[in-house]
Amino acid sequence: MKIYNKLLMVFLIYLCLLPAASSKIPDWARMARTGGFDAWVEMTDQEINNLINIRLSENVSVLEVDSGLSEYLNEAQFQNQIKFLNKVAAAAKKKKLRSVVYYPALEVLTQNGEKLPNTMYKDHKDWIQKGIDGKPNVFYGSKEVWVDPGAESAWLSPNTGYKQYFLDRVKRLAATGLDGIWIDVPIYLGTGASWSGAEPAAKAEFTARTKAFGLNGGKGFIAPTVVEDSLKFRTWVRWRHENLADFINDIRIAAHQVNPGFMVIIENFPTDNMDATEAGLDGNYRRSTDNFLHVWEIDSVSNTLAMSWASIEEFSNKITMYKWARGVDRENPSWAFTYGYQPLDAGLTMGAAITAGVSPFESKTPDMTKTIDTKFRSRWFGFIRDHQQALLNTPRSSKVGVWYSSHTRDFQDMKVGGTYGMYLTTTPPTNDPNWWATEPRDSFIPKPHLGGYRAAAHSLIKSHIPFKIITDPGNPAEQLSGIKVLWLPSVAVLTDSTANLIKSFVKNGGTVLATGTLPGTLDELGSTRASSILKDLFNFPNGTSSSERTNIYGKGLAVYTPLSGSQLLFAKNGDFNSANTVIKAVERFVGDHVKKELIVNAVDGIHVEIGKQSNSKHYLYVLNYSGLKVPVVSSPQPISISYRTPDGFKVASVNTATPDKGGQNGNIPFTRVDKNLYKLNLTVDQFALIELNLLPE
Repeated sequence: MKIYNKLLMVFLIYLCLLPAASSKIPDWARMARTGGFDAWVEMTDQEINNLINIRLSENVSVLEVDSGLSEYLNEAQFQNQIKFLNKVAAAAKKKKLRSVVYYPALEVLTQNGEKLPNTMYKDHKDWIQKGIDGKPNVFYGSKEVWVDPGAESAWLSPNTGYKQYFLDRVKRLAATGLDGIWIDVPIYLGTGASWSGAEPAAKAEFTARTKAFGLNGGKGFIAPTVVEDSLKFRTWVRWRHENLADFINDIRIAAHQVNPGFMVIIENFPTDNMDATEAGLDGNYRRSTDNFLHVWEIDSVSNTLAMSWASIEEFSNKITMYKWARGVDRENPSWAFTYGYQPLDAGLTMGAAITAGVSPFESKTPDMTKTIDTKFRSRWFGFIRDHQQALLNTPRSSKVGVWYSSHTRDFQDMKVGGTYGMYLTTTPPTNDPNWWATEPRDSFIPKPHLGGYRAAAHSLIKSHIPFKIITDPGNPAEQLSGIKVLWLPSVAVLTDSTANLIKSFVKNGGTVLATGTLPGTLDELGSTRASSILKDLFNFPNGTSSSERTNIYGKGLAVYTPLSGSQLLFAKNGDFNSANTVIKAVERFVGDHVKKELIVNAVDGIHVEIGKQSNSKHYLYVLNYSGLKVPVVSSPQPISISYRTPDGFKVASVNTATPDKGGQNGNIPFTRVDKNLYKLNLTVDQFALIELNLLPE
């Protein structure tokens, strides 16, 4: 058993081994304002230039060019695409615009493919993903909104000959004048077949990889044929994440062999929710940061009405997903969709993105290439352009961390709480056939870790306590730098190394708060430990106690409570007064260990982040989403903010800027209310950027 455990550890270390982060990303990608560019090879030069001029008028800086690479193209058709894309790239460069081409990684469409003799599936059946039951992952018709009636959607395996076919085409695109490639969702889609990644080539790769590391007594594992709670199945779930991460890295390497400056952009539709487990694509598994970034498809509560009918409470989940994206990407920039339905809800979503420091890809749900409104995009993108360093290139500051564990999501939450979990509300407040989900189990509430992490974020947002999300896998050691309080919400899975990291954090003076599930009771692959790996940190009797514990450990403090709070903290699923009582308790607990930098007096639905560009220039990012009255309305609010400066510094001046029509701009007065505490008042419609200029005392 000891030999097996050592081999398993070597296997896991190999899988998680990442190159040193260089974060080699040019400024145009760090501060992008992206808009869709719906193109077709028959476009004339005049049509191309006319569309580019429209995007220029909208203050777009990066074109997401969709020219038809989704289709099953023969060699002549692909070569025509190359010529056309060179023409688009050249026209964009003349206007000082960047261009990236949209290219699905593992899906190929054939229009009218149900009746045609030649389609990707019919010509290359050995390249197709297969589900765990052996069913090919191909479907026809309108099972997904992007697939036209009668069209074939074929999903390809990165473990077959398709991989080289795709990489060869990526290299040819990298040789064009384009600035990058937008790789659409390289996933194991569950539409045509569930739990794909069980085609013969994938099975062979899984067995070979596990055999090479001596698993299962040196024989390796045979791929599972059913969904079950077994070590074999859990190892396969983990392997699928790694398998797709390796494929993505192969794309990056292939592109950079031709053009080292070519940007590789991966569109991720699973964010922090359960979709990542079955789809396989998890942005936390990252092989390189070199000219590589994510664009996160952060969905709304409605696929047609976006966030128009979201509640104030529900919108905190949208904010959390943008903050999660920044936690995953760390030193690299984050791009993300800012889907909207109308300017009111779209402005709140855009504000949530830039408050978190995320570069927006503005579009009208569910169409990537459409805008909410040209005037809307021009106004917001012009504001972002004028303040890009403050908004998109200044790190957000926080002393509180919330731990997010992909392993716990996979090995605890899927078993206990099932799938989905993107939002809270499963009953649409209006007649909406495209509401995100309809079954109570679809909510994140039944998922211990996902629900607990969302509740933790919600309570901190409500308390105006800046925080960041620390992801595992990732680089938690680096992410813990500067953190004073760490929250572990039902984190059942902890590796030996992460457990030791948390112990060191507390031993050196940090405070850890664990809630819900006893932390560290599962190992790296979801097998049950005899006792919590953190039993000494919390002084758990026999390592299996579920009672509240408070323990001094070194210079720090470890606190555990079995209360998960996911239902209670969201008033829609509990008593409003009780929810506020718990949130106030969280605020007091954090305040006991972290001196509060922000004191905000305002109505419910105000979120504030802190950014520190230098010792002398700090920023406050203020988002007012109080207008989410189900449906959304305009709701300008007076807000009072007190900000605590670092010791030895005073506020010299305060300025504010906003993209809102008729919003407050320019210098605003402030008063000193304590040695390091300064108070200011302003009215915010949807978003305001506050610049504080500091001087030494």
